[in-house]
Amino acid sequence: MQAFLTDPQLQAQFIASYGLDGKPLWNTIAFCKWLDSYAQCYGLLLLHAEVLGGSPVHGPKLTAMTYMNIPTSTHRNFVAFGKYIAMLVTYHKGNSITGIEKLIPHPLDAVTSDLVVQDLAITCPFAQQAALICYLKQPKICSLYSNHLFLNNGHLFDTTDISNLMDLFTAETLHTTLGIQGWRQVSMAFRCKMYPALNDLMGNDSRETGMFLECFGLFKPVLEVNIVAAMDRHIEELVYAEMLFGLDLQMKAKFKDLFEPITHVKDLPNDVIAEICLQDANQTIKR
Repeated sequence: MQAFLTDPQLQAQFIASYGLDGKPLWNTIAFCKWLDSYAQCYGLLLLHAEVLGGSPVHGPKLTAMTYMNIPTSTHRNFVAFGKYIAMLVTYHKGNSITGIEKLIPHPLDAVTSDLVVQDLAITCPFAQQAALICYLKQPKICSLYSNHLFLNNGHLFDTTDISNLMDLFTAETLHTTLGIQGWRQVSMAFRCKMYPALNDLMGNDSRETGMFLECFGLFKPVLEVNIVAAMDRHIEELVYAEMLFGLDLQMKAKFKDLFEPITHVKDLPNDVIAEICLQDANQTIKR
């Protein structure tokens, strides 16, 4: 912030004036515009992470990533494995029952890694100060800038935001729109083509689900068909159907005048002339 205050160009952009005590009076509109531009940059980094970070990440998991531990989660999502940067996604189908999450790393390419690291070291602290200026009375928004990785000017991105961004860039390059759902289908087919063994790895997830249900007693075996009971039930259904058919005939006989068949169009009279009388035949119809 000290370097910011000593730059004449930045002072002219972000400082409206100075108070009697010599403290700067911030240009709130300029800070809000900067946060909006910052969100656009975040959107591009988000696309890089989704498209180049290995297998596609579930939308809510991707947009809610944190770069530090928070009270509701002990696993930050931005980690370094030696000199390599990765997003660490937590996911498990049985998490709600076991409380155990599977850690799935998604590597970032060199350019995206460098941009994110520089952002966290240089730009993110300034964004936190900008959020305090723009959202002074909204501490929840300010806290987002203190721990979350991707922010859309005061709130988290959602899956729709990612799809809209992908549509925007793919329409220009591919001459067709390819949202997040389409990308997942295309990318999975491409990966299976390039690496056939991926099908076996994907199959492990289905087998894991069955093993999980069986281990925790949630898998209930399907009983064999009881032929005698099935025949008995079918006989009951036939009896009820016959009874309803008899009641239907009784009802139609009792109210015969209401259930007469509708006259066929060829038997309708064709010599009836309809006339519409206007209150004023000379009046012009106006819209």
